[in-house]
Amino acid sequence: MLNPIFNVNLGVSPVMLGLVMAISRFYDAFTDPLMGSISDNTRSKMGRRRPYIALGGFLGAFFFALIWWAPREASETFYLGWILIGSLTLSTAFTIFSVPYIALSFELTPDYHERTRVMAYKVAMGMIGGVLVGSFFWLTQRSFFTDTVEGMRYVGIVAGVVIFLVAMIPVFFTKEHPNAVRAASQDKVSFVSSVRTTLSVRPFQIIIAVTVLLLFSLHLVQQLGFYVNLYYVYDGNQAASANAHFAAMTSYQVFAFCSIPVVTKLAGRVGKRYALMVFLLLAMIGSASKWVCYNPAYPYLQIIPNALMGSGLAATWLLLNAMIPDACDLDELSSGTRREGMFSAVYSWTFKVGIGLALIGAGYVLNITGFDATLESPQSDGTLWWMRLLFTLLPIAGICTAIFALKKYPLTEDKAYEVRCELDTRRTERALAGSFEKH
Repeated sequence: MLNPIFNVNLGVSPVMLGLVMAISRFYDAFTDPLMGSISDNTRSKMGRRRPYIALGGFLGAFFFALIWWAPREASETFYLGWILIGSLTLSTAFTIFSVPYIALSFELTPDYHERTRVMAYKVAMGMIGGVLVGSFFWLTQRSFFTDTVEGMRYVGIVAGVVIFLVAMIPVFFTKEHPNAVRAASQDKVSFVSSVRTTLSVRPFQIIIAVTVLLLFSLHLVQQLGFYVNLYYVYDGNQAASANAHFAAMTSYQVFAFCSIPVVTKLAGRVGKRYALMVFLLLAMIGSASKWVCYNPAYPYLQIIPNALMGSGLAATWLLLNAMIPDACDLDELSSGTRREGMFSAVYSWTFKVGIGLALIGAGYVLNITGFDATLESPQSDGTLWWMRLLFTLLPIAGICTAIFALKKYPLTEDKAYEVRCELDTRRTERALAGSFEKH
């Protein structure tokens, strides 16, 4: 909602807006790994993860609601400062919550296929949240709000309450796996050593590469979708475009949700890597269809590419998250240490860096098209053509490169079970040795 509020309605430059937001993402380059190390080395009655999930959930809810209450009629410099401070505080809160939360999801089961099922539930709940997020712009256009800015202020408050309530669910209703409980008794690991070892795990390096490629190419054009819909499909009519945007975002989340059982079953038959490649191809087809389906004559055709990409990308985030615990096992086999918190932190940092790079580029991409936010008349035909072309082609390029990277992924199902078997043997031997010493 930053571009609809601060660019379209408050006049902030899209380049400067993207740059300020990117700063907050790169700030996470320091906070995410630090949070991972803190969480891995924490020893408390509530475990290593849940105290931080509770704190981050509370702070995140508060700062999310606050960021939309910038005063009206301020200067662009003031708005940029407001967004920067707000995004840095919100990023900190989200780091405190998300790094332990993701680590907790990695620790819930040691089984190769059950990890996929765990992530299926996690992603499914995310899809429900995505429908709510996709409704924000539509909600701000309701007649009882004087304008979009006022609408987002109150939508933000309601969203903050929901964030807090939902964040408390894993705090009070999760139980750590015995392996995670045993890992809490291991020696503490230094920050630098933990980061270096985590980044040296080959399968994890490939997961990171795929994530950055996809996030960069998708988020580079994410705001273009909003502008193509508003200025090309609906000729600048915000209220009308909001309805189609909401329908498209809802179709994205609904098809993503419905595809999850298919993804889980396919991964169980052919493995996570091949299942991921199949669904990435589906997302590529979805992106290619944008050129035809974002159509002023038939505006709701945009549901089709969003549905295809929703299915493809839901599988992507599900399977990548399910592959990381397998990489954690390989790391334990070579180092003797569990560090799900650091894996979670580095992956979360990678996620944000990919988005951060895209945010820097997104404003420039928009400027390259010739977009002018000060125009009262519609954008030029040339601008709209370039918007549509880049919106269609850039994700295809990122997805193709990600598929090529996945061909190098070495951790197959057989290899994952081999690693787990070796780990179980080691744990049994250590337990027997400890019992012998006691007697």
